[in-house]
This record gives sequence, structure tokens and C-alpha cells, in this order.
Amino acid sequence: MFTPSQIQLAETGTSSGWATSRVQGDLPQPLRFRCWLPVGQLLLCALLLLPFRNVIFMELFHIRVYSLAPDSGTKIGPDGSIQIHPNPAFERWLRAKDIACAVVAALNFPGGILQLATAIFSHDGREWTPARVEFRLWRAVTWPFLALPFWWMAGRGIEALLASLRKTIAPHLRWWELCTGSIFFAGGATLCIGFLLFHEPSDLDSQLGLFIGSMAIWAILGGVMVLAKFLQWRIAKSSRVRG
Repeated sequence: MFTPSQIQLAETGTSSGWATSRVQGDLPQPLRFRCWLPVGQLLLCALLLLPFRNVIFMELFHIRVYSLAPDSGTKIGPDGSIQIHPNPAFERWLRAKDIACAVVAALNFPGGILQLATAIFSHDGREWTPARVEFRLWRAVTWPFLALPFWWMAGRGIEALLASLRKTIAPHLRWWELCTGSIFFAGGATLCIGFLLFHEPSDLDSQLGLFIGSMAIWAILGGVMVLAKFLQWRIAKSSRVRG
């Protein structure tokens, strides 16, 4: 048999637990940047490469197409040969394709780091690409997927920073994430500052501009991860002192 005080305590605990769970359920859930950043960059890259889907299908998947693009001024013969007639339309299309591939590769520059092994161990010092596939197109197609782990880590860093501002540790960043963020922050900041100090603005062309912009983006994302880990350390330290 339970005493009246035990019954009252059980009812109080049950009601408070129900109230706590109800309040937690009513709280807005934080935006999961670890999911949205990788998915968002894949969608953005897909939109940038969408006008050039025919050449991707032809070179990578060997799918029969009848032209590189409706406005490219090209035709594909029955034997797969490309009939190119020099014209302004084809030059505009080719320039737009190179720019789109360069933007996608620059946005996912960390993915190219994973391909360095193929260049280091190759006999000609170049990264591996399939036969008859242009290296710019290969980078634009593969680097977004190779960079997914880095976008995931960057998303976790943003989530951790926002939670740290609310004095909460969630998610808990690991030390290898701190090392990765430190490398991106130090490397990107060094390259950007070095360019500003030792180069004239007139030296900035489109390719170099994309590279510097990519380094700046990843320096910021790396800095977010470092700052979030530092704030988490401060929060954990202060909780230990109070305890």
C-alpha cells in the first residue's frame, strides 16, 4: 500500500514530466544544417549543370543525344560524331559551360583534395579521369559528391554555434572536426590575405577570383566550426565549475 505522500509525489512527478515533455514538444526544432547544406549544394550544382545535361549524358554515360544543347549550334551524327560549325551560339554555349563547371568545382573545392591521391600516384601528375571525358566536366560532376562530408561537418558547425549561443552543447563537435575546421580556416584565410597583400586587383581573373572566393567561403565555414568548439569548451568548463 502507498501512503498519501507517496501517491502525491508520484502524481506530481508524472504531471511535471508530462508538462516538461509537452513544453519540449512545443519548442521549435532547430534547422538541421547538416542535412540542408549538402542537399542544397547538390541542388545548386544540378541547376548550374542542367543546361549542359546532354554533354554529361554523352560523355559520362554514353547516352545517345542529338545535339549538345538546343542553342549550341551543334549536331550529333548517327555514328556519334559531333558536327560543329563555328558560330557565336556555340562559343557562348562553350563559355557558359566552362563557367558553370568552374563555379561548381570552386564551390566544392574540398572534394578535389580527395582526388589528389590519384594525381600523386599517376605517372603524369594529373588526376584520373575517364577516357574521352573533359577534366572540367569530370570535376563538376564528381566534386559535389566528394565534398558531401565537408558540407555535413560545416552544417554541424553551424548547428553547434547556434546552440552554443543558447548555452547548449548540441551537437557535440569532435576533435577531428575541430582539426578539419582549423585547416580550412587557417588555409583559406592565409591564401586570401596573401592575395590581398601580394597581388594587384588587376591580376584577378575569373579563375583566380573563383578560387579566392572558394577559399573565403571555406575559411568562414572552418572558422564557424572552430568558434563553436571553443564555445562548447567554455560551456563545459563553466558547468564543471558550478558543479
